[in-house]
Amino acid sequence: MSSLLDSALRDVVGAAHVLVDADVRATYETDWLGQTHGTTPAVVRPGSAQEVAAVLGVCAAAGVAVVPQGGNTGLVGGSVPRGGAVLLSMQRCSSLSTVDTLSMQVTAGAGVTIEHLQQHARAAGLDFAVDWGARATATVGGAVNTNAGGSRVVRFGTMRAQVMGLQAVFADGSIVTQLEGLPKETAGPHLPSLLVGSEGTLAVVTAARLRLVPWFRATAAALVACDSLVDAVSLLPQLRQ
Repeated sequence: MSSLLDSALRDVVGAAHVLVDADVRATYETDWLGQTHGTTPAVVRPGSAQEVAAVLGVCAAAGVAVVPQGGNTGLVGGSVPRGGAVLLSMQRCSSLSTVDTLSMQVTAGAGVTIEHLQQHARAAGLDFAVDWGARATATVGGAVNTNAGGSRVVRFGTMRAQVMGLQAVFADGSIVTQLEGLPKETAGPHLPSLLVGSEGTLAVVTAARLRLVPWFRATAAALVACDSLVDAVSLLPQLRQ
């Protein structure tokens, strides 16, 4: 990485948030399974959508690719940097709004972990529906970009069903914000439909307006034996109730 690019990135996010030490970078350069490895000249940690936009602008001007990364819990190497790309760690974008109990919604920054989001919602008597084993590390941004499903997908659907609005930064540095959480939106393209599951290829998601669900304080696990696949599929409508 050139000294000019390094200096420009430090001007945007602060020197403490441009990580170039090889030992520090190593944890960002390998996937969750330890099977996919890459290299990056720098890990950049913006703290806002405005800083994300500025970082993308600096990298675009220098002709350097950018790979966004959340909690790095993916199993297919999608957030591992390659080819000299700058790694954009979204963990500092961790703002979390007050839970709106009337609309049953909350706005979370891309760096908020799923576990923190669930705890925040439960403090208001609600819950966030999408859940899986990596909840303590996996982030909202990563879940949005991969359309995560988790262990409760049959009951509540994937991440796409939970996203009511998004804030995202495009490659040219433009910031688009649709965080109103309207149940019906007909003013132009529906941003969540476009970006959820896009794997960070279209824009960098910086925040999401999320639907919450009632908190089921008592749960039970059951092993149900079915005689055939047809019987198992027929059981699904009852499980969703």
